[in-house]
Amino acid sequence: LLLRGGRPVRGSVDHKPSTLSEKRRIEKLGGYVVDVGGVARLTSPAGVGFGIDARNTSLYLSVSRAIGDRTLKTPPPVLVADPDVKLFHLDVDDALLVLVSDGVTDALDDASILALAVRHSDDPPRAANAIVKDAFAKGAADNITALVVRFPWADPSDIRQTWALAQPGGGTTATANSGGGGRRRGTDASDAPRADAE
Repeated sequence: LLLRGGRPVRGSVDHKPSTLSEKRRIEKLGGYVVDVGGVARLTSPAGVGFGIDARNTSLYLSVSRAIGDRTLKTPPPVLVADPDVKLFHLDVDDALLVLVSDGVTDALDDASILALAVRHSDDPPRAANAIVKDAFAKGAADNITALVVRFPWADPSDIRQTWALAQPGGGTTATANSGGGGRRRGTDASDAPRADAE
């Protein structure tokens, strides 16, 4: 997730077995999408042959693209590691980058993740820890990992103000500071480093 101008920008696609395009790809390769405990999971013919056994998690995966999980990459290779790649040009309106694992996104929506990152934007490791703890508290059952990056040109107080103004009703109750529009005084787009992120 990228926080741009106080609003979330999705940098990835959730590769879930229940997504129509992923389900078609899996089934075309001879794999299956099965329900295990209310969660769509991919499995190979071997996994179906053993019957649905929620305790044997190596045969059932809740994501359809991943690194590892060798048992699902043997013929037929129903699990692939091919990512979707997006290119973003960063500018002064970009404040935070939040990377999380699927265990976090299974428990928290994008707005909740970014709200925690913004609240603790003065201390990115603390922000990441808050995201992980909140996902755990909300019952995340998969791996739970978070990394928060605050860009060097982004001031934490401006991040919080821009976030508040971007929320529904935010423009009617918040007051703008003299820095103008959430940017630090004396900072314009030409001062911000530009980088390509994949």
